[in-house]
Amino acid sequence: MIAHVMFAIALFAAELFVSPGGNVPSPQAAVQEVRNARKTGRIGRSERVVIRLAAGVYRVDAPIVLTPEDSHISFIGSRDGGRSVISGGRPLPLFDVGADGIWRVRVPKGVAFEQLWVDGSWRDRARTPNAGFFYMDHPAEERAARSTFFAEPDDLDHLLRVPSSSLTNAIVQSWHSWFAARRRIRSIDIKTGCIVTEPQNRWNYFYWRPYRPRYRLENYIEALDAPGEWFLDGKSGELLYLPLPGEDRRTTRAVVPTTDMLVDIRGDRLAGRLVEGVTFEDVDFENCGYFLPAGGQSDSQAAENEPAAIRVNGGEGIGFRRIGVAHVSSYGVWFERGCQNCSVENSIFS
Repeated sequence: MIAHVMFAIALFAAELFVSPGGNVPSPQAAVQEVRNARKTGRIGRSERVVIRLAAGVYRVDAPIVLTPEDSHISFIGSRDGGRSVISGGRPLPLFDVGADGIWRVRVPKGVAFEQLWVDGSWRDRARTPNAGFFYMDHPAEERAARSTFFAEPDDLDHLLRVPSSSLTNAIVQSWHSWFAARRRIRSIDIKTGCIVTEPQNRWNYFYWRPYRPRYRLENYIEALDAPGEWFLDGKSGELLYLPLPGEDRRTTRAVVPTTDMLVDIRGDRLAGRLVEGVTFEDVDFENCGYFLPAGGQSDSQAAENEPAAIRVNGGEGIGFRRIGVAHVSSYGVWFERGCQNCSVENSIFS
């Protein structure tokens, strides 16, 4: 059976209808149909095309990429009868309960993630301390100060029972020198309290003396000790979760992100290749992940190198109206290089 995609030609625009399970089941498929129609001359290259998204969830495992050839497209979601959601989330099967009270679910092969939502709410990855922070005790010598600090020895006592292999993928989350950094642990000397992270930060851990920077340790199984925490066991391929009071494994659903971006508008103003007149109206964007780079995360200010769920470069007249952005792990919308006359109106970020 061959599915024929029909464009309804209005006075000023062509329309394409999208619905989950329909002939055009996704925004990406709709964009490809528009490209084909423009290539064959059925639609003019500067003619506006309206892509109407029926109510439903459109799951993506890679961003919707829009280039200059995709200019003058309007994505319009459902205004009644439900929400039109573009989601980078993947629901997992229901949990099983172990004899130790820990909930477990096997993660599909090849699926990796660093964030988790349970029944629509954020959950913390296993960490110590569970609330509040540790405070660094004193700095290392100057030549090592960007990668090394000394903790209060008592704060590391719990690691005496932790094998070094458990700390292979552990993270130090620190707040210092007016910005936050996330670094992998290279070594810990529990006796001296010396913690070495890699690679180096942009700034010394104790750049502003005498204040004592805050930090915590994250992502090792022995830190899984508080309700609402989780740990992804890379060896067994299982997600481990300590439920909150009142959660029922028969109905509780976990969602993990499968992409770190939902929409990527790729123009280049310096090269004269603009993406023009693309708009999104009444569309919700949800469940976008963040993966710690190999070099860690340590921006100078404002986390200017971090990603966003929706990224725009070389955009002219790009607009977002009445959109919702929720459950994302970095910025929501970022107008980056070469953007002019772009806007976000009457929208909710949560």
